[in-house]
Amino acid sequence: MNIRCGIALLSLLLLTACGSSLQVLQSPTTQVVAQPSPSPSPSAGAAISEIVNSYNQYLVSQGSDPITPGLRCTLYKIANLPATPCILASSISGCEVISSTTGYALVGSFTYTGAIDQVNQAGTAGFNVLPPALQSLYATDFAVTCTGYFVNTDDNYHEFDVDSDDGSVLSINGNVVVNNDGLHSATDIKGEKFLEAQVYSFEVQYFQGPGNVALIVNMDGNVLPAANLYH
Repeated sequence: MNIRCGIALLSLLLLTACGSSLQVLQSPTTQVVAQPSPSPSPSAGAAISEIVNSYNQYLVSQGSDPITPGLRCTLYKIANLPATPCILASSISGCEVISSTTGYALVGSFTYTGAIDQVNQAGTAGFNVLPPALQSLYATDFAVTCTGYFVNTDDNYHEFDVDSDDGSVLSINGNVVVNNDGLHSATDIKGEKFLEAQVYSFEVQYFQGPGNVALIVNMDGNVLPAANLYH
């Protein structure tokens, strides 16, 4: 190869290399644009802890015990289920409220730390809110009332719905938010309430007649997390 050809070949190689470098530098995949990092919002868990800690400080200052995770639930046996049973007299015209006159007898109380998420299934399969040792013993004709506190983390309207078989009533701060009372198959009823970021009293009342069991408490389209529930 003569000197002139060698110079031409070297020039061609340099141009090719430069062209490749320019192509890579101009590729969008290698361009980095600095973006300001958004300030992370506190997690739901952190927000709940902050509200609970503040509330417990107040309780202790007043000589009361602090609240702890889970709901306090009470189980009742219904010896004589009425033909048209109900939890609240105002729920259904002419219904008979489940009470001591219908054989409504206290069995015992326990702490439940899970979400209220019993899917629709045969009563003989067990009602998951009950302690495991009791689930096979209570398939029909029983009632459960779970009380405690609900921790809300924002100021906004929230939609609650309760899907139950049979009757259920959800109350927040002493007010009925969802009334799904009466003897019926799995039925979903909704209710809405404006809540502030604070602790509210919370109660779920439920009774099971014959057939399937179901009790799911949702908030804004999802199962209400157990992390929000205290007693």
